[in-house]
Amino acid sequence: MVFAFWKVFLILSCLAGQVSVVQVTIPDGFVNVTVGSNVTLICIYTTTVASREQLSIQWSFFHKKEMEPISHSSCLSTEGMEEKAVSQCLKMMHARDARGRCSWTSQIYFSQGGQAVAIGQFKDRITGSNDPGNASITISHMQPADSGIYICDVNNPPDFLGQNQGVL
Repeated sequence: MVFAFWKVFLILSCLAGQVSVVQVTIPDGFVNVTVGSNVTLICIYTTTVASREQLSIQWSFFHKKEMEPISHSSCLSTEGMEEKAVSQCLKMMHARDARGRCSWTSQIYFSQGGQAVAIGQFKDRITGSNDPGNASITISHMQPADSGIYICDVNNPPDFLGQNQGVL
């Protein structure tokens, strides 16, 4: 009887295969910062894929003033769009809704393959962690305009399951 259980367990384990998972943890749901000071936004991750070659870390920012619904512009085709609209669309996070409308969440930091870039109003004020398992960023000289929601997004293909986003 015990042998039959282990035999079934072994067969099911083999059929299930390996599951790849990214898990992002944000320990602090809220951070209070003094104007002009620096803040570290902590984002910790685990991944079941040993290789970090395709690992990407992205931080996005949703401004406090923009938390009410606003109109969207389509980014599927930039043909016929004004230059300002195209520029705004290209600054957006890569996500689009079912109608192809851009997300109005601005990407502020992106890191992949050891190369990192800070974008927009945070361009010269963000430094990222280089430690494995740590996707935290430090923003210097915080301003009232920096109030809002920050999103940490970690991807490491073929890890497509799990909670790869954290919100602060």
